[in-house]
Amino acid sequence: MSRAASDPRELLREAVASHRAKTGSVKAAVAAVARLCGMRPRRVEAVWWQEPVRLDWQEAERVRAAMAAQWAREVAEFEARAADLRARLEAMEIQG
Repeated sequence: MSRAASDPRELLREAVASHRAKTGSVKAAVAAVARLCGMRPRRVEAVWWQEPVRLDWQEAERVRAAMAAQWAREVAEFEARAADLRARLEAMEIQG
């Protein structure tokens, strides 16, 4: 894993960008990521706007753990959706 991939500030920026794509709002995305990572919204917002922010090791580990848990949830959701789509395809092939 590259340093950039494990940098908690980069992980926070990626998470905000992802939530922003869904909501269209930086403020809502910052709030959602702050809740996810157990941080104050202002800290996440400072990271988003690339203001000088020093995260202590506890915050950094909390961000990494929160993002790993979120990714695991997303993988499980994608796998469940893929299984559902495979079942639908099989059902269509039987009828056809």
